[in-house]
This record gives sequence, structure tokens and C-alpha cells, in this order.
Amino acid sequence: MRRTLIVLALVSVACAPVSEPSTTTSSIGTTTTADAPTTSSTAAVTSTTTTTTTTPALASLAYEPVAEMPFPVQMTATPGSDHAYIATKGGRIWLYDGSSVSAEPVLDIRERVLNQGERGLLSIALHPVDQTRLFTHYTANDGDTVVSEFTFTDTSLVDPGSERVLMRLAQPAANHNGGMIMFNSDGALLVALGDGGGSNDRFGNGQNTNSLLAGLVRVQVDGDPSPTLYFYGLRNP
Repeated sequence: MRRTLIVLALVSVACAPVSEPSTTTSSIGTTTTADAPTTSSTAAVTSTTTTTTTTPALASLAYEPVAEMPFPVQMTATPGSDHAYIATKGGRIWLYDGSSVSAEPVLDIRERVLNQGERGLLSIALHPVDQTRLFTHYTANDGDTVVSEFTFTDTSLVDPGSERVLMRLAQPAANHNGGMIMFNSDGALLVALGDGGGSNDRFGNGQNTNSLLAGLVRVQVDGDPSPTLYFYGLRNP
């Protein structure tokens, strides 16, 4: 099945700043601020002041199409820059500069990727510090899950020959092979793996802590990349 996504820009219209209240009433869009009662030693005097502010309603939302591409699965931005990268399920990664998508892919590994059903190029991640390093999670032609590192030559090109395989894992079925990868706050790469497929956890991986399937897997990209089970009991994250 072929899917197409139109990447959209979202514009918010007619937003006005309002000052923060000390208390909020239950009426939507209305805030109320009240002074505490004051007293003196000669006479009991109480003074209360109430101020009401209403926020203008949102006038409209506007969408602007900026790109069209086959079956994108993820967009990830480079920290501190105005560009991002879009992965498409067939095995290509594209540069998005904030207004349009590159005419040619940044990386094309279609010959290494099995793009069938739930399989394909499933996720990408950028190194949180070193912007020359790109990480991918894809299904190999033999059905294995592969997590690899590639090297950028510049922002618009990745060297396909620079692949360093960090993890390779056999999958017992064609579905529930997982997907997302992302960096944890300690610099480790987390890989989301499904339970291996079938139905009703056929292979019993959900509660099997001796298997990496059905879990979040932790991979140290700097140092020993041997994967370890970080969290388990997941169907198909």
C-alpha cells in the first residue's frame, strides 16, 4: 500500500497576550483577581477589588502545503538549525529546509531495506551532540531488525558506505517488529521493539526478560554497543 503525506505549516491567528491571574474562575476565558481583606486596630474595614479580563477567541487556523512524498514515517530536526530530515518507509531520507524537500535523498538504502507490510525503514535519530552522526532502524532483506549508524558528509548527504551496524536481531514474524528510536537523556539510544508478531503474543516474548523482543532496548552508541533490555512487556511500540 502506498501512502502520501503532505507536510503542513500551522499558523495561529488573533492571539492576544493577557496578564496571569492569581486565581481562575470556572468560566472559560475569564480570570478574576481579588485582594485579601484588610483590618485596622481601630475599626474593622474590608476592601475587595475585582478585575475581569476576557481573552479574544481564536479567529482561524491556516495550513500551507510544503511537500508531498511517499509514506513518510518520521521527521526529526537538527537542534539549533532550521532544517530537518524526513524518513520514508521505502528506505530513503530527505532534507527539509523549512520550506521544501530536497530533490534528491540525503541517504538511499532501498537495496538494503525490506519494505513490506509493517516492515521497512521505521525510524531515524540524530546524535544529540555530534551532528555528523545519523542512526537508523530498518528491516533488512532477510527480515532481521537492524540498527545502524551512518555519517554525514554535509547536511545534504550521508555516506551509504559508512554504515556501522550496532544491533541485528532476528524476527520470528513479519509484523510487530517495533519502530521508534530516540536518545535517552544519558546519551544512550533507545530502540522500540515489538513482541515478534503473530497474534496473542504467540511467541511468549511479552514477559520474557531473556528476549529483547517486546521491549525498549538500550544501546550505547559510544563504547560497547551490546544491547540491553531497558523495559519489557510491550506489544508493538
